Amino acid sequence: GRHRTTIGDILKEWMPKWAIIGQDLGCLDITLDYLQKELPEYNEARGSGLSVFVDGKDFTIGTKDSDTNVARSTFSTKKEGDAVRVITFSTAIGLVCEKSPEFAGRAGERMIVKFMGSRGPVNADTRSWEDVHSRDPFNPRTDDVFYTPLDDYLNSAEYAELVDELAENGEGAITTLLEAIGAHDDGILLTAERTGLTRGGITADDESSVSDESTGEVVERHSARDVFSIADAKEAYMNMVQMAEVDRDQKKKRKRKSTPLLTPDKLKEQNERALESDPNMSGKRKLKQLELHQRLHQKYQEGKLRKCMLSYFLLSEEQNRLKLLAWMGSPLAGNTPKPTFDELPKIPLGLAKIPESVSLAGDKGFTGLEKD
Repeated sequence: GRHRTTIGDILKEWMPKWAIIGQDLGCLDITLDYLQKELPEYNEARGSGLSVFVDGKDFTIGTKDSDTNVARSTFSTKKEGDAVRVITFSTAIGLVCEKSPEFAGRAGERMIVKFMGSRGPVNADTRSWEDVHSRDPFNPRTDDVFYTPLDDYLNSAEYAELVDELAENGEGAITTLLEAIGAHDDGILLTAERTGLTRGGITADDESSVSDESTGEVVERHSARDVFSIADAKEAYMNMVQMAEVDRDQKKKRKRKSTPLLTPDKLKEQNERALESDPNMSGKRKLKQLELHQRLHQKYQEGKLRKCMLSYFLLSEEQNRLKLLAWMGSPLAGNTPKPTFDELPKIPLGLAKIPESVSLAGDKGFTGLEKD
């Protein structure tokens, strides 16, 4: 019963938050000690060794009929339609501890796993995380964002430089820019449509509200930060500039009529950056994850949350977590003394977290993967 644009606005706000929570709860620093503790008695009685299970899952997405290349790359034989493919790694009891970025549905499962392991045995730079709680406060506007390929187009610093260069050429250049991206200068920032905020006395840094005169209760709140679509303007303009440059280069070299969105080198660069988009990408992001884990652990122990596979992991890894929190200067470390750097647990990145003595299990589609 809701219009598609309304649903879109809700998804744009909440999907990044769901993604961040999913990363915090699905990217777990498993250890050999934990895998040994959680091994089910049934597996142990059968003589089954320690294993981590790999599986591929496809999720249906909308069809991109206007681009045949995208349509071909997203076709999934599992879904018999357009989908994205994700590879998950889980422990013997089913706890997901690692996942791949989302790939187009046509990507081979084995190739995705090989790509995930391409970084090799690398550990997180825990030395730089010392006292990050007080030294480098967390800013959700900048630090709660994982990399996506669109980041390459939304470079506000480059955009500002371009606007400054245009401004030096006179007001006519700015007007041309606004018309090219379908935006309006509303006296605050570039907007998709005229808002009248300036006439209402609202600036880009201020908020104003309308109150019920009888009760004094705020019934409507206006904020320039909430209504202007500067990100859309940046995206449209940067896409236009970059595509024009690519098109010009292609015409010179190959006289090619169609413009490629991605070159092999650019695609490789984006994939490598996507691999690094997890809670271990920085000390601030890791601190956010560990504090969430500690608060959840406390709720589980107090009986306020029903215990599950995650609660057992948090209990088993509490000592390692408290050491890291103390190293980072978090108050959630409690009375845990700050360890030396050598006393910190190592945090292998990506598939390096799977101990060498632990086998990899999966369906026939992953046969022979351990030999690769």
